[in-house]
Amino acid sequence: DLGFNGKQHTDVGAWKAAHTATEARTDKELQEYCLIDCVVVARTIPILVGEMLKRDLRQVWELDKMGQEFLRQCHTNGMYLDEDRRAAAEADYTLRVARGRVELVELARGFGMPPDFYPGSPDQIAGLLFDRLGLDPVSETKLGDPSTEDEALRELMIGTIESPVRDFIIKLRLYRKWVKFRGTWLRRATVREGKGSEGIWVWGDGRVRSSWKAHTTPTGRSSSSDPGLQNVVRKLRVIYGAAPGHALVFADMDGQELRVVATRSGDPIFCEAFRAGRDVHAETAALL
Repeated sequence: DLGFNGKQHTDVGAWKAAHTATEARTDKELQEYCLIDCVVVARTIPILVGEMLKRDLRQVWELDKMGQEFLRQCHTNGMYLDEDRRAAAEADYTLRVARGRVELVELARGFGMPPDFYPGSPDQIAGLLFDRLGLDPVSETKLGDPSTEDEALRELMIGTIESPVRDFIIKLRLYRKWVKFRGTWLRRATVREGKGSEGIWVWGDGRVRSSWKAHTTPTGRSSSSDPGLQNVVRKLRVIYGAAPGHALVFADMDGQELRVVATRSGDPIFCEAFRAGRDVHAETAALL
Protein backbone atom coordinates (compact mmCIF):
# COMPACT_ATOMS: atom_id res chain seq x y z
CA ASP A 1 0.00 0.00 0.00
CA LEU A 2 1.85 3.07 -1.25
CA GLY A 3 -0.16 5.50 0.89
CA PHE A 4 0.48 3.52 4.08
CA ASN A 5 4.19 3.01 3.40
CA GLY A 6 4.65 6.64 2.45
CA LYS A 7 3.14 7.74 5.75
CA GLN A 8 5.18 5.20 7.75
CA HIS A 9 8.59 5.65 6.18
CA THR A 10 8.69 9.22 4.84
CA ASP A 11 7.73 12.73 5.91
CA VAL A 12 5.29 13.10 3.03
CA GLY A 13 2.17 12.30 5.06
CA ALA A 14 -1.17 10.95 3.86
CA TRP A 15 -1.21 12.69 0.49
CA LYS A 16 -3.43 10.05 -1.08
CA ALA A 17 -6.19 10.69 1.45
CA ALA A 18 -6.59 14.28 0.22
CA HIS A 19 -7.34 13.50 -3.42
CA THR A 20 -6.37 11.19 -6.24
CA ALA A 21 -4.86 11.88 -9.63
CA THR A 22 -8.28 11.77 -11.28
CA GLU A 23 -9.45 14.65 -9.07
CA ALA A 24 -6.60 17.04 -9.83
CA ARG A 25 -8.02 20.44 -10.76
CA THR A 26 -4.96 21.77 -12.63
CA ASP A 27 -1.95 20.40 -14.47
CA LYS A 28 0.22 21.61 -11.60
CA GLU A 29 -1.76 19.58 -9.05
CA LEU A 30 -1.50 16.49 -11.25
CA GLN A 31 2.25 16.95 -11.70
CA GLU A 32 2.75 17.40 -7.96
CA TYR A 33 0.72 14.29 -7.22
CA CYS A 34 2.71 12.18 -9.69
CA LEU A 35 6.02 13.54 -8.38
CA ILE A 36 5.08 12.63 -4.81
CA ASP A 37 4.23 9.11 -5.98
CA CYS A 38 7.67 8.78 -7.57
CA VAL A 39 9.49 10.21 -4.55
CA VAL A 40 7.67 7.95 -2.09
CA VAL A 41 8.49 4.87 -4.18
CA ALA A 42 12.15 5.88 -4.45
CA ARG A 43 12.41 6.46 -0.68
CA THR A 44 10.47 3.45 0.56
CA ILE A 45 11.81 0.69 -1.69
CA PRO A 46 15.31 0.61 -0.09
CA ILE A 47 13.70 0.52 3.37
CA LEU A 48 11.30 -2.28 2.47
CA VAL A 49 14.01 -4.30 0.71
CA GLY A 50 16.20 -3.98 3.78
CA GLU A 51 13.39 -5.23 6.02
CA MET A 52 12.78 -8.12 3.64
CA LEU A 53 16.42 -9.18 3.65
CA LYS A 54 16.59 -8.98 7.47
CA ARG A 55 13.66 -11.39 7.63
CA ASP A 56 15.20 -13.74 5.04
CA LEU A 57 12.25 -13.28 2.68
CA ARG A 58 14.14 -12.92 -0.58
CA GLN A 59 12.88 -16.28 -1.86
CA VAL A 60 9.29 -15.24 -1.12
CA TRP A 61 9.91 -11.98 -2.96
CA GLU A 62 11.26 -13.83 -5.99
CA LEU A 63 8.24 -16.14 -5.98
CA ASP A 64 5.94 -13.13 -5.78
CA LYS A 65 7.65 -11.49 -8.74
CA MET A 66 7.15 -14.69 -10.73
CA GLY A 67 3.48 -14.63 -9.80
CA GLN A 68 3.15 -11.00 -10.85
CA GLU A 69 4.77 -11.77 -14.19
CA PHE A 70 2.42 -14.72 -14.70
CA LEU A 71 -0.62 -12.51 -14.10
CA ARG A 72 0.78 -9.87 -16.47
CA GLN A 73 1.00 -12.54 -19.16
CA CYS A 74 -2.56 -13.66 -18.37
CA HIS A 75 -3.77 -10.14 -19.09
CA THR A 76 -1.59 -9.69 -22.17
CA ASN A 77 -2.60 -13.01 -23.74
CA GLY A 78 -6.23 -12.82 -22.70
CA MET A 79 -8.83 -15.58 -22.86
CA TYR A 80 -10.28 -16.56 -26.21
CA LEU A 81 -14.05 -16.18 -26.46
CA ASP A 82 -15.92 -18.38 -28.92
CA GLU A 83 -18.36 -15.92 -30.50
CA ASP A 84 -20.52 -18.66 -32.03
CA ARG A 85 -21.00 -20.32 -28.65
CA ARG A 86 -21.64 -16.96 -26.99
CA ALA A 87 -24.26 -16.01 -29.54
CA ALA A 88 -25.95 -19.41 -29.20
CA ALA A 89 -25.99 -19.10 -25.41
CA GLU A 90 -27.43 -15.59 -25.63
CA ALA A 91 -30.19 -16.79 -27.95
CA ASP A 92 -30.97 -19.66 -25.57
CA TYR A 93 -31.22 -17.37 -22.52
CA THR A 94 -33.20 -14.79 -24.47
CA LEU A 95 -35.77 -17.50 -25.19
CA ARG A 96 -35.78 -18.56 -21.54
CA VAL A 97 -36.33 -14.96 -20.43
CA ALA A 98 -39.19 -14.50 -22.87
CA ARG A 99 -40.93 -17.71 -21.79
CA GLY A 100 -40.35 -16.94 -18.13
CA ARG A 101 -41.86 -13.50 -18.53
CA VAL A 102 -44.99 -14.93 -20.16
CA GLU A 103 -45.41 -17.44 -17.32
CA LEU A 104 -44.98 -14.76 -14.65
CA VAL A 105 -47.43 -12.40 -16.32
CA GLU A 106 -50.04 -15.17 -16.50
CA LEU A 107 -49.52 -16.05 -12.82
CA ALA A 108 -49.71 -12.37 -11.86
CA ARG A 109 -52.97 -11.94 -13.78
CA GLY A 110 -54.35 -14.82 -11.73
CA PHE A 111 -53.61 -12.71 -8.65
CA GLY A 112 -55.48 -9.77 -10.14
CA MET A 113 -52.61 -7.83 -11.73
CA PRO A 114 -53.11 -6.04 -15.09
CA PRO A 115 -51.96 -7.56 -18.42
CA ASP A 116 -49.07 -5.06 -18.67
CA PHE A 117 -47.48 -6.43 -15.48
CA TYR A 118 -43.66 -6.41 -15.85
CA PRO A 119 -41.75 -8.95 -13.70
CA GLY A 120 -38.53 -6.95 -14.12
CA SER A 121 -39.92 -4.06 -12.06
CA PRO A 122 -39.15 -4.26 -8.31
CA ASP A 123 -41.99 -1.78 -7.64
CA GLN A 124 -44.54 -3.96 -9.43
CA ILE A 125 -43.25 -7.09 -7.69
CA ALA A 126 -43.55 -5.33 -4.33
CA GLY A 127 -47.06 -4.18 -5.23
CA LEU A 128 -48.08 -7.74 -6.00
CA LEU A 129 -46.48 -9.45 -3.00
CA PHE A 130 -47.13 -6.90 -0.27
CA ASP A 131 -50.14 -4.87 -1.42
CA ARG A 132 -52.16 -7.32 -3.49
CA LEU A 133 -51.30 -10.55 -1.64
CA GLY A 134 -50.73 -8.97 1.78
CA LEU A 135 -47.43 -10.72 2.57
CA ASP A 136 -45.35 -9.26 5.39
CA PRO A 137 -42.03 -7.73 4.22
CA VAL A 138 -38.95 -9.41 5.71
CA SER A 139 -36.53 -6.56 5.03
CA GLU A 140 -36.37 -3.04 3.64
CA THR A 141 -34.36 -1.16 1.04
CA LYS A 142 -32.16 1.80 1.94
CA LEU A 143 -35.12 4.05 1.21
CA GLY A 144 -37.34 2.12 3.62
CA ASP A 145 -39.42 0.33 0.98
CA PRO A 146 -40.18 -3.42 1.24
CA SER A 147 -37.29 -5.34 -0.32
CA THR A 148 -37.77 -7.77 -3.19
CA GLU A 149 -34.09 -8.76 -3.36
CA ASP A 150 -33.30 -12.45 -3.72
CA GLU A 151 -32.56 -12.96 -0.02
CA ALA A 152 -35.93 -11.44 0.88
CA LEU A 153 -37.69 -13.68 -1.65
CA ARG A 154 -35.99 -16.74 -0.17
CA GLU A 155 -37.26 -15.85 3.28
CA LEU A 156 -40.76 -15.26 1.93
CA MET A 157 -40.77 -18.81 0.58
CA ILE A 158 -40.20 -20.22 4.07
CA GLY A 159 -43.32 -20.88 6.10
CA THR A 160 -46.93 -21.25 5.13
CA ILE A 161 -47.10 -19.42 1.84
CA GLU A 162 -49.83 -20.78 -0.41
CA SER A 163 -48.62 -22.96 -3.24
CA PRO A 164 -49.49 -20.57 -6.14
CA VAL A 165 -47.56 -17.73 -4.44
CA ARG A 166 -44.62 -19.99 -3.75
CA ASP A 167 -44.59 -21.12 -7.39
CA PHE A 168 -44.60 -17.49 -8.50
CA ILE A 169 -41.60 -16.63 -6.32
CA ILE A 170 -39.68 -19.70 -7.52
CA LYS A 171 -40.29 -18.75 -11.16
CA LEU A 172 -39.43 -15.10 -10.42
CA ARG A 173 -36.05 -16.01 -8.91
CA LEU A 174 -35.29 -18.24 -11.88
CA TYR A 175 -36.34 -15.49 -14.31
CA ARG A 176 -34.03 -13.00 -12.59
CA LYS A 177 -31.15 -15.48 -12.77
CA TRP A 178 -31.63 -15.89 -16.51
CA VAL A 179 -31.81 -12.11 -17.00
CA LYS A 180 -28.56 -11.71 -15.05
CA PHE A 181 -26.78 -14.47 -16.96
CA ARG A 182 -27.79 -12.93 -20.28
CA GLY A 183 -26.95 -9.36 -19.32
CA THR A 184 -23.79 -9.90 -17.27
CA TRP A 185 -22.03 -12.78 -19.00
CA LEU A 186 -23.39 -12.81 -22.54
CA ARG A 187 -24.55 -9.43 -23.83
CA ARG A 188 -21.60 -7.59 -22.30
CA ALA A 189 -19.23 -10.09 -23.89
CA THR A 190 -19.51 -8.75 -27.43
CA VAL A 191 -16.65 -8.11 -29.82
CA ARG A 192 -15.88 -4.48 -30.67
CA GLU A 193 -13.04 -2.88 -32.55
CA GLY A 194 -10.17 -1.44 -30.54
CA LYS A 195 -9.32 -1.62 -26.87
CA GLY A 196 -11.94 -2.78 -24.40
CA SER A 197 -13.91 -0.09 -22.61
CA GLU A 198 -16.49 0.04 -19.85
CA GLY A 199 -19.15 -2.59 -20.41
CA ILE A 200 -17.22 -4.15 -23.32
CA TRP A 201 -15.07 -7.06 -22.27
CA VAL A 202 -13.95 -8.44 -25.61
CA TRP A 203 -11.18 -6.69 -27.52
CA GLY A 204 -10.91 -6.45 -31.27
CA ASP A 205 -8.88 -9.68 -31.48
CA GLY A 206 -11.72 -11.66 -29.88
CA ARG A 207 -10.03 -12.06 -26.49
CA VAL A 208 -11.16 -11.11 -23.00
CA ARG A 209 -8.48 -9.31 -21.00
CA SER A 210 -9.40 -9.31 -17.35
CA SER A 211 -7.60 -7.19 -14.76
CA TRP A 212 -5.62 -9.69 -12.70
CA LYS A 213 -4.58 -8.94 -9.12
CA ALA A 214 -2.17 -10.82 -6.86
CA HIS A 215 -2.78 -9.32 -3.41
CA THR A 216 -6.44 -8.43 -3.00
CA THR A 217 -7.94 -11.59 -1.48
CA PRO A 218 -7.59 -12.44 2.24
CA THR A 219 -6.33 -15.94 1.34
CA GLY A 220 -3.56 -14.61 -0.91
CA ARG A 221 -4.94 -16.20 -4.06
CA SER A 222 -5.03 -14.27 -7.31
CA SER A 223 -8.26 -12.66 -8.49
CA SER A 224 -9.58 -10.87 -11.53
CA SER A 225 -12.15 -8.22 -12.36
CA ASP A 226 -13.82 -6.70 -15.44
CA PRO A 227 -14.74 -9.51 -15.75
CA GLY A 228 -14.10 -11.74 -12.74
CA LEU A 229 -13.25 -14.86 -14.70
CA GLN A 230 -13.22 -17.02 -11.55
CA ASN A 231 -16.90 -16.15 -11.07
CA VAL A 232 -18.18 -17.20 -14.49
CA VAL A 233 -21.09 -19.55 -13.83
CA ARG A 234 -20.29 -23.13 -14.75
CA LYS A 235 -23.03 -23.34 -17.39
CA LEU A 236 -21.49 -20.44 -19.32
CA ARG A 237 -17.82 -21.39 -19.15
CA VAL A 238 -18.28 -23.18 -22.46
CA ILE A 239 -18.09 -19.81 -24.27
CA TYR A 240 -14.42 -19.51 -23.25
CA GLY A 241 -11.84 -21.89 -24.63
CA ALA A 242 -8.83 -22.40 -26.84
CA ALA A 243 -8.43 -20.45 -30.06
CA PRO A 244 -8.63 -22.43 -33.31
CA GLY A 245 -5.54 -24.61 -33.68
CA HIS A 246 -4.79 -24.53 -29.94
CA ALA A 247 -5.73 -26.53 -26.86
CA LEU A 248 -6.23 -25.70 -23.19
CA VAL A 249 -4.14 -27.72 -20.74
CA PHE A 250 -5.23 -28.06 -17.12
CA ALA A 251 -2.58 -28.56 -14.43
CA ASP A 252 -2.94 -28.75 -10.66
CA MET A 253 -0.30 -29.36 -7.99
CA ASP A 254 -1.69 -31.43 -5.16
CA GLY A 255 -1.15 -29.71 -1.81
CA GLN A 256 0.77 -26.80 -3.30
CA GLU A 257 0.48 -24.56 -0.25
CA LEU A 258 1.59 -27.33 2.10
CA ARG A 259 4.57 -28.09 -0.13
CA VAL A 260 5.68 -24.47 0.11
CA VAL A 261 5.23 -24.51 3.90
CA ALA A 262 7.19 -27.77 4.21
CA THR A 263 10.01 -26.43 2.05
CA ARG A 264 10.22 -23.10 3.85
CA SER A 265 10.02 -24.59 7.34
CA GLY A 266 12.17 -27.63 6.66
CA ASP A 267 9.83 -29.76 8.78
CA PRO A 268 11.27 -33.31 8.47
CA ILE A 269 7.93 -35.12 8.82
CA PHE A 270 6.16 -33.15 6.11
CA CYS A 271 9.18 -33.15 3.79
CA GLU A 272 9.55 -36.91 4.09
CA ALA A 273 5.81 -37.41 3.52
CA PHE A 274 5.98 -35.43 0.27
CA ARG A 275 9.12 -37.24 -0.89
CA ALA A 276 7.52 -40.62 -0.19
CA GLY A 277 4.27 -39.64 -1.88
CA ARG A 278 2.16 -40.20 1.22
CA ASP A 279 -1.11 -38.42 2.04
CA VAL A 280 -0.02 -35.32 3.96
CA HIS A 281 -3.53 -34.68 5.29
CA ALA A 282 -3.60 -38.21 6.74
CA GLU A 283 -0.17 -37.61 8.26
CA THR A 284 -1.47 -34.42 9.91
CA ALA A 285 -4.54 -36.21 11.28
CA ALA A 286 -2.35 -38.98 12.68
CA LEU A 287 -0.11 -36.46 14.45
CA LEU A 288 -3.13 -34.76 16.01
